[in-house]
Amino acid sequence: MYAFFHWTLPEPAMKLRLFRVSEKTKQKTSAGGYEKVLATKVHEAETLLVKLKRLEFLKRQVMELKQQTIAELKSYQQPPPIVKFVMTATFLILGHNGKDIQKWNQMVVLMGKTGKEALKRRVQQFEPDTMPWNVATSCQEILAGMDTASVADVSAGAAAFYVWCEGMVEERLSLPKEISKELKEKRKQLDRRKSNENLMK
Repeated sequence: MYAFFHWTLPEPAMKLRLFRVSEKTKQKTSAGGYEKVLATKVHEAETLLVKLKRLEFLKRQVMELKQQTIAELKSYQQPPPIVKFVMTATFLILGHNGKDIQKWNQMVVLMGKTGKEALKRRVQQFEPDTMPWNVATSCQEILAGMDTASVADVSAGAAAFYVWCEGMVEERLSLPKEISKELKEKRKQLDRRKSNENLMK
């Protein structure tokens, strides 16, 4: 006998089997102890669900951008400072070295990549626990003093990337500075579940 807990993420729809409690485990635990364990597991599952929904929401902000909006960003010869700061943070988060994105034309080239290197695709596949701690703190400094409204007043495209950057940085800084092997393995298992769910659609 098993107790299953399922939730469905809004977009893309996918069911997550967050935990399973076996009858054998239940028999080994006292009634009161079992209730406490169950309550803890439910809390952990709910916390994970909130994080997953938020990450999906943040990615959608960029994924739903029209190509015309990306083209607008690329069309700047000398972008407004706030736009350059946001895109600098974006590419730092995605793993680029600071010296490789010092100039705006370097970032324009990266924005124009297609296929596996396409910017939107890289954003979609990015997971915050892969970000080095020092990158997260650097981007936090870069984005300091900004908010969605102030960025959107200058560029709707940059605003979408700002929302994503801020969320990724916040998520990374909420994790331990040194990501444990256990946490990395849990992330791999979750990624495999997501892939399997997508294949079953």
